[in-house]
Amino acid sequence: MSAGWKSCFIFRWFYRFMAFIGILVTLGITAGIFLGEKNKGNVAHIKLKGSIVTDDPKEFFDDWNTVRSGKVVKLLKEIAKNKKIKGILLEINSPGGTPVASAEIARAIRECNLPTAAWIQEIGTSGAYWIASASGHIVCHPLSITGSIGVLANSFGFEDLLKQFNINYRRQVAGDLKDIGDPFRSQTDEEKAYIQSVLDQIHAEFVQNVAQNRRLNPQETKQVSSGVFYTGKEAIKYKLADELGGKEEAIKWLNSVIKEPVVLEELRCTGSFMDAFLSEVTGMINQFALHIGKGISHFFVSQNNTGVRLS
Repeated sequence: MSAGWKSCFIFRWFYRFMAFIGILVTLGITAGIFLGEKNKGNVAHIKLKGSIVTDDPKEFFDDWNTVRSGKVVKLLKEIAKNKKIKGILLEINSPGGTPVASAEIARAIRECNLPTAAWIQEIGTSGAYWIASASGHIVCHPLSITGSIGVLANSFGFEDLLKQFNINYRRQVAGDLKDIGDPFRSQTDEEKAYIQSVLDQIHAEFVQNVAQNRRLNPQETKQVSSGVFYTGKEAIKYKLADELGGKEEAIKWLNSVIKEPVVLEELRCTGSFMDAFLSEVTGMINQFALHIGKGISHFFVSQNNTGVRLS
């Protein structure tokens, strides 16, 4: 096979690939417009899946396994202004996240002042449960993992490893606690006490919010604030959830509160349509480039007599 023919072959498939991408873009935009016009409901359906964090301006596209509090809060404020929206369904499948991000979303839910049902799917623990507790009704599967009302700040220490390799760590700070948590030296008692005090403050705020949201008395609050996680059945027992079930049960509760048939309108807060599309396109381009690269490598190797193979 001649080099010229192979070159034409590669470029011909490249043009076909780009034409295919163009068609996908057109179909995607058309579908987005069509669905946006058709999907007008009276209950906002918000999916909270993945780790819950505050916004990171360094990222161009959102991670699909991350919930950005800024996006969720903005969405909830828009919902509060929309008179057509009568309620909110939170679909939760998250192990939690940062305290500030969780608190921001929980506050925004309360300020919406709309009937809100939280449906905990597989997991709704830590910060995700904080958010769920701000809703008026929590539904979970008997085997869902819920609760875990606690705070952690675990770390590693490499000081013994440095000694083993005879490496000297030179510490120089202005302010005795400036490098608190440094993994290359031993932690002092003062540092441990300070970190623990910060964790205790965050935990107290977490517990107080859950207790208020779930209307727990002091004894009930103490029982569930150890950081332990519970199954759905146990969550009902400890008043951390209201009903066993799934999406259907959450919708039934909303239907009984808003007094009209529930029509869900899914509102994205973990990325736009173009984010998903571009993610897929990126994967396709990578695969295409990989195949093209293999073809070029094979071409160059076949033209020399050294017998060298590029893998």
